[in-house]
Amino acid sequence: HRSLFVQKLEPDLMEFARVRRRYGANTGAGTAIAPVTALPTTTSSWILYNPTANNRVLVPLRAYCWGVSGTLGLGMALLLGLPNDVVATAPTAYTSSVNKALMPKSQGTSAIFGQGTTITAPVWNVMEARTQPNAADVGSGLVTDIGGMYLVEPGYGLAGAVLAPVGTTALFGFGFIWAELDLTMGA
Repeated sequence: HRSLFVQKLEPDLMEFARVRRRYGANTGAGTAIAPVTALPTTTSSWILYNPTANNRVLVPLRAYCWGVSGTLGLGMALLLGLPNDVVATAPTAYTSSVNKALMPKSQGTSAIFGQGTTITAPVWNVMEARTQPNAADVGSGLVTDIGGMYLVEPGYGLAGAVLAPVGTTALFGFGFIWAELDLTMGA
């Protein structure tokens, strides 16, 4: 078959950590929000935004959500979408969120973790889904490895949402892990 066999020695994502280009953001101590009950259109629940002044491309590696309070409804899905147009109005940082490098001595990030941003309607992709019991289940959530599926150029943002029944005042937190790289994008 003339295949090339390679033995992988380094753990996944180690190189991003070694070059100090791995970052994370989540709702932190910010107010959690209710899930969407239908596919969103032009408003992101959360967004990982790459400012137009940034010279780097954001490479999302992971997205995750978790139940913060209330009784979660039966079932949940984590949605992601990358609009085809730049974000018209840059979001501001989500109040009380956390957004920083995951490795000490890293250069700071200019990426913004925002909420409720108006976007052009993307293709919303179900990245992870499961049957979630209808219960008070704080900490229950979903994690998805994105693996290079999206690249967020300056001016764009990766939008995320939790699709689930409202339950009894169910509220969710959300987060992203990404790398920032100097990439040349095709035309």
